[in-house]
Amino acid sequence: MVNFVSDAVEKLSASEDQAQLRSTLTTLVGDLGFKGFAYHNFTPKRGSSWFCDWPDGWEDHYQEKRYADVDPVVKRGLSQILPFSWDECQEGLDKSGKAWGMFEEGGEFGLGGGADVPIHSPGYEVASFSVYTDSTKQGFSELWNAKKHDLHLIALNFHDIYARRFLGDELKPSESLTERESECLVWTARGKTSWEISQRTVNFHVQNAMRKLEAYSKHHAVVRAVMSGLIIP
Repeated sequence: MVNFVSDAVEKLSASEDQAQLRSTLTTLVGDLGFKGFAYHNFTPKRGSSWFCDWPDGWEDHYQEKRYADVDPVVKRGLSQILPFSWDECQEGLDKSGKAWGMFEEGGEFGLGGGADVPIHSPGYEVASFSVYTDSTKQGFSELWNAKKHDLHLIALNFHDIYARRFLGDELKPSESLTERESECLVWTARGKTSWEISQRTVNFHVQNAMRKLEAYSKHHAVVRAVMSGLIIP
């Protein structure tokens, strides 16, 4: 598949705008046998940039259920540099827990199997590139084992092209946190739960901090605050 990857990089590099780049990527992912993909890029000062083609309704459902707070794929991607399947993230999970329920409900939306390519760049830039199919887990496993190395290379090249061309060097100024908001994020970073302090108080201040930092979860808010130098956990 060397020629496929080489041709894929040439096609991505030739894309003239974001729309064409995304269309090219959609075709390449499909040619490898995957149903769709999701890409998310984050830097502390620039914030988040992402796009995806999840099955209809799944993104809204994911946000409504606040699955980002428990998603083991997100957590693993922050600490691992090699690609991994979602099945690996399910190992050892409590089958009665919220995280396990997330995977079960994902299957109902058409996410039969998936995998993630974590991307870590200089300057605390973190990105993830996920793919999925609507086939059985066994079917996805066979496809993933056959195509993961090609996908890894394509994902890294796509990230490099997208970041260099379309994210630019403009940095978003960080909004200041109040003393109480900073304190609650530090508590969160140190593993204290809302119940150990005051659920209503902590949740209120953490939600305000998430809004200011444009974070999708409390853990994401902690990362942004630390990387921006707003808190020291």
